[in-house]
Amino acid sequence: MPSFLLLPDVDTWQLIINTITTIVTFLLVALLQNTQKRADEAVQHKLNAVADGLADLMEALAEELCTDAELPVLAAIGEVATLGNAD
Repeated sequence: MPSFLLLPDVDTWQLIINTITTIVTFLLVALLQNTQKRADEAVQHKLNAVADGLADLMEALAEELCTDAELPVLAAIGEVATLGNAD
């Protein structure tokens, strides 16, 4: 066998194969973690957009349905809610 002429020891081949397998495994794990992080960030961005849209809709509906006396109270509640979502 020609391969045994280069590296006659079987243990050397096992070491090489194990090293390559470890490197490939490490690279795949890094790739999967990066992909998961990007997916999580995309989902969070979409959820933030939905939350902002709902907040705007609720504010518009509140302005339509409330009297002038109730608007300052709703504005204060909205400011408190905005402070809670300062991320």
